[in-house]
Amino acid sequence: QGARDPHILSWMYHLAARSTIRKATRRWYLLCLRRLLNDLAHSGKYALREGLIIQTDIPRPDHYLPRPLSPKDDQLLQQYLRAQDNLSSNALLLLRYTGMRIGEFMRLPTDSLRHIGGDQWALHVPLGKLRTERWVPADAQIRQLHARLLLLREETALASRCNLLLPYRGHDAACQALRKELRNAAQQAGCPRGVTPHRLRHTFATEMLRAGTSLPALMHLLGHNHLNMTLRY
Repeated sequence: QGARDPHILSWMYHLAARSTIRKATRRWYLLCLRRLLNDLAHSGKYALREGLIIQTDIPRPDHYLPRPLSPKDDQLLQQYLRAQDNLSSNALLLLRYTGMRIGEFMRLPTDSLRHIGGDQWALHVPLGKLRTERWVPADAQIRQLHARLLLLREETALASRCNLLLPYRGHDAACQALRKELRNAAQQAGCPRGVTPHRLRHTFATEMLRAGTSLPALMHLLGHNHLNMTLRY
């Protein structure tokens, strides 16, 4: 009644041997049973002791690393977006070339592109997810996209009442619409499923590393507070 062996251990072995049960499901079963057994032990009505299921019995959740787009899929997506040449496609290209989070991009004002001296330009990214602001270098390609977005936004009804680079009425609805545009673009371009704005960010980071950018420099480009976050990218 109060022992782990044989009943509890045998059941756990049986559960682990069932290939049709995912690790997350097995973890949930064990957590629920541990709570039930502990509650019964606390009630004093049953000859049970606490600790029949211990922490080391519960499998650790899988840790999934981010997945950037392959160079081939990245090029296919870029080619398709450039061919569309509308407000959302240019917005997605700017996300891809700067590594911004979608929430940061949606808060970019029209005057976010700044001249910082000589031939150097940068996008000023306002306070983001980690309460940090930063400057992202803007090459000729980024400057052209910014200029194109300024031109295309004037054709929208919201342009006169909103100072954002991508005008919208509701933040969450606008983010969902841009995510949907990206899913459709990826499908049309022949890319695999699961392309999200954050995968564009991981693709940007991977490209920068392949080009020789140092981890500290990439950390600042991405707006991270710690190198450990950048290492995951």
